[in-house]
Amino acid sequence: MRWDLQPQDYVFKAGHRLGLVLISTDYDYTLRYPAGTTMTVRAGAGSVTLPTAPATR
Repeated sequence: MRWDLQPQDYVFKAGHRLGLVLISTDYDYTLRYPAGTTMTVRAGAGSVTLPTAPATR
């Protein structure tokens, strides 16, 4: 799958990390699956690419 997201500028402080959360539904726009629905993610089979800008001081 591939999808584009809304751009958002954010400056991370040195040493901070970015986490990725996967959800199986978006209550405003998709079907609501029953509680307890599970999904499987093969972490080595995909990638996330985030554009970056040079650090400013």
